[in-house]
Amino acid sequence: MASLRTVFLRFASLLVVMITLCAASSVAQFFPGRISGTVRDTQSAVVSGATVKLSNPTTGLERTVTTDNTGNFNFPELALGTFRLTITKQGFGTTVVTDITTSQGLVNNISPVLAVGSVSSQIEVTSTPPLIQTETNSTGGQLSEVQVESLPIGNSDYTRLALVLPGVTQNSNFAFAQYTINGSRSRSNGFNIDGASDTDPSTYLPSINEGGNSATAATRLPLDAIEEVSVSANAGADSGQNSGSVMNVTIRSGTNNFHGSVYELHRNAALDAANFFENLGGVPKAHFVWNEFGGTAGGPIYIPHFYDGRNRTFFFAGYDGSRLRLGTTLNGNAPSPAQIQTATNLFSLKASRQISWGSISWACIPRSGSQAHSLSTIAANNLRIAAS
Repeated sequence: MASLRTVFLRFASLLVVMITLCAASSVAQFFPGRISGTVRDTQSAVVSGATVKLSNPTTGLERTVTTDNTGNFNFPELALGTFRLTITKQGFGTTVVTDITTSQGLVNNISPVLAVGSVSSQIEVTSTPPLIQTETNSTGGQLSEVQVESLPIGNSDYTRLALVLPGVTQNSNFAFAQYTINGSRSRSNGFNIDGASDTDPSTYLPSINEGGNSATAATRLPLDAIEEVSVSANAGADSGQNSGSVMNVTIRSGTNNFHGSVYELHRNAALDAANFFENLGGVPKAHFVWNEFGGTAGGPIYIPHFYDGRNRTFFFAGYDGSRLRLGTTLNGNAPSPAQIQTATNLFSLKASRQISWGSISWACIPRSGSQAHSLSTIAANNLRIAAS
């Protein structure tokens, strides 16, 4: 019993070391969100020295800043998610702004108002995204997690999500990206995952989801693992490499609650029409079954009585697989025994027979005791088949 406990403690210690190393390297993750604003009172005068607390209940993240002399505050480098602001100052009531959703390329500019009163009184307002983004000059669009899961995308190719955005045109040249945006070349598109380049420099396609043999991708990004898809038509210098559009995919992360998904897509020949050759030959439809399946899982790293990663350490994983069983209908003709015998008799003539047709003439010259023939000479107006 003691040895089993020792093994468990060693394993748990190793796991904690790995968690610590992963947490230390988490600074390299992608944090594109930003929340800023100006605190004012009911007379529209700026309020300096107010305490602004930012929190994310799903991950336990909390940050606190104090407004400057102009009443401004700023929270840069935020993960994608839903946040809330709590603004307090002595002599004013507390104002809470909820449902602030961060997105790549979007600056959430909040303008909370403090009313005169006690700190214990609270006013809660809900934030709504602006109709026009005035803080940046980027053009393009974003697709949220809900939109990604709802849109019917075949073969889990997330690049097709760009086709629903304004200015995007489908590209008929399958060798490069499937879309062009605002007239740019398809080879000018760039692809990122969590801010890191995913562009194959030889094909200008995303390395993940890039078609290999039979145009089937060896590695696919599960759609259920995507938090947001952002397409920028005029990406800045921070994107680099490509002069056209840049598609960036942000991967979901774990939260304080365990969550996951399981999916299965099935397609077969039951509702497919027979092709031309199947109708011609009067044969049944070829066998066809396509299955696409996978799932995701995420949550806090929690080891009872040893490590509680809630509000600190999270995990997220996803898997996507597919299986294809495909039959092929072939139509061919083989000579009947009577046709074979007729052809044999023609080549078994005892005398040479001259046959002419149009401007082409040829002669069949039998060889004694032989039925085999081969092509001997070809001329412009003369074809001669001689016995081999």
